[in-house]
Amino acid sequence: MFLVDRIHRYSFRPAVFATAVLASFWTACGQKPFSPHRLDSTGGDVSGFLRGLGTIARHPVNRTRHPMAFLAVTSPDGIAAVDMEAGKVVWRQPVSDRDSRLVVGRRNVYYVSKSPVALVALDVTTGRRRWKRPLGVVKGRGVYGMAADGDRVYVVIGQTGTFVPGKWSSYVEAWDGGDGSLRWRREAPGRLGAPSAAGGYVFFPYRQQYLSVLDAGSGKEVLRVRTRKEYVTFVRVLPEGVYFGGNSGAFKLNARAATGLPEKADFLRLDLSRAGKSAGLLSSGRQTGTMRIAYYWDGYEPVMFRYTAYDRNMLLWRGGRGRSFAKHRAVLEYFRYFFGFDTESGMLKWVHIEPEQDVLSSADVGTALLYATKDGQIVSVDPETGDVLWRMKTGLSLVGATFDAEGFSVTGRRVSAQNLVDVLKRIVFDPDRRLSVAKLFALTQLRNLKGTEVTQILLHILSDRKLPLSVRLKAEQVLVERVSPESVPLLLAVLHHHFDYVTGERAMAVGPVAMALGKMKVTKAVKALSEHLTDASTPLSTVRKIVTAMAKIGGRSVVDVFRQFLLDYRADAAFKRSLDVLFRVVDVLSTQGGVAERQLLAFVAEDPYSLPQLRNYIGEKLSVHASAGVDSTHKRHR
Repeated sequence: MFLVDRIHRYSFRPAVFATAVLASFWTACGQKPFSPHRLDSTGGDVSGFLRGLGTIARHPVNRTRHPMAFLAVTSPDGIAAVDMEAGKVVWRQPVSDRDSRLVVGRRNVYYVSKSPVALVALDVTTGRRRWKRPLGVVKGRGVYGMAADGDRVYVVIGQTGTFVPGKWSSYVEAWDGGDGSLRWRREAPGRLGAPSAAGGYVFFPYRQQYLSVLDAGSGKEVLRVRTRKEYVTFVRVLPEGVYFGGNSGAFKLNARAATGLPEKADFLRLDLSRAGKSAGLLSSGRQTGTMRIAYYWDGYEPVMFRYTAYDRNMLLWRGGRGRSFAKHRAVLEYFRYFFGFDTESGMLKWVHIEPEQDVLSSADVGTALLYATKDGQIVSVDPETGDVLWRMKTGLSLVGATFDAEGFSVTGRRVSAQNLVDVLKRIVFDPDRRLSVAKLFALTQLRNLKGTEVTQILLHILSDRKLPLSVRLKAEQVLVERVSPESVPLLLAVLHHHFDYVTGERAMAVGPVAMALGKMKVTKAVKALSEHLTDASTPLSTVRKIVTAMAKIGGRSVVDVFRQFLLDYRADAAFKRSLDVLFRVVDVLSTQGGVAERQLLAFVAEDPYSLPQLRNYIGEKLSVHASAGVDSTHKRHR
């Protein structure tokens, strides 16, 4: 009757009739999960799905309901569980075959073993092995990820090696946590990424452009949302919603996400451009320099199924209303450093440094940031202020940690976060050479802070030859970019120092100081700058910066200095490779000078001892000026 009704409705529209019949056929017969013929879900489809989605827990999912940390430990190798509410290690089991991160379900903690590749379930309360099941992973395939929801665990397995479009396949298996039986298996043509699971559904990044959702009970595909401008490499299920995305940000799953367009959807992205050039090192998404924003693990990289260095450079965030992060905050973790941002303004609010050991794993549990260090410390940090709320020493040596501690709120002795300027200075002068990128980022953030203290730090960096050249160059850039009128006396004081022929001590940071004063057009600096300009010990690289700065300041005093400078150095062979310095002087004299300066330029242009390129440049300038004068005379007489 359904098809007859459709035939009647479209009897005079053959093309529409055919489409309707095919659609009815697919609806009636159903499609296999991950079918290439499935239509993209609409906004209405997504809204209907969300109404049926079960509640996502706002508390720990393990059956004890206690906030727990499950630790991969060494010396000897094993797995341990910490009850953070009680502040103690509740169990530790020797495990030598772990080859993945730990995943927490209601009754079990899961990991994947190696040789052979198998799924292992440990009792969440005792750590004793409940079962071990071979996954049948053959050569050329590997485990991409797994997720647990209640008493089921879902494992994604796919091909490894070089990706070949059209010749790639994956599959997902659902295992029962109680008896370790295989409940179902679904094949997927193409790349299937690491899953997330909650509310009776399993979520996957699929073929880099889809969010695919399966019913956890039947394995039937119930939703598929396509993105049009962004790759999909991860899915996160949080109490505040389902989020999926890639290098550039995260879509919130709702009706607007069905557009597939970030500008039309609720798309979360950390945008630092509002804070000016502070975004120079961190751009939304892809790695810039060597500092990156990773919104979550890349589900298409099997290596991320283990605890790796990727865990130490993550953006910690939660979802808020619409396109906003929760409470307008996000925290960038970089090994031992945590940078807390106001996501509305893009400004840095606080920085926390773990003083002793590298951070191995971290998580935003809504009420706090949790992290675990290599030497077995578990720390809770206030995500609003950067204050340390709680610290526990387990005495264990760690490889990584998985937190099941949603809503954790135990507070010990609060330790207030350091002053922002002080802590950024600590990062810059940290002797740890591995973290040079963080030093550059800390310098970039100093640009937005006012006060002479920042200027003193920058000058200190410029004079410290033990620091990497990249750090000193970035400090120079920041000093020049900052507009700090209160620091003018400090900058002028730097110019009072000259090369001492007796001690061999050289003037430091004259070039960048000159550029900073030039940007602020400090006329008081002209006399001191001119003294360095005529000082024979001043390097040509610094001379260039002084001339540029004085040109920005301008005025009669600068013109007088430049007149003498041009006369003194017009024939100096040392300027053959720095002609731009003399050209800049000529530009100022021709635009800011009067008749006397034009006569001087004519003399230099005609003097056979002047550098040939300089003579030609002045000749062109004078001819342009003469033409402009003739044109203006004609206009006056017309």
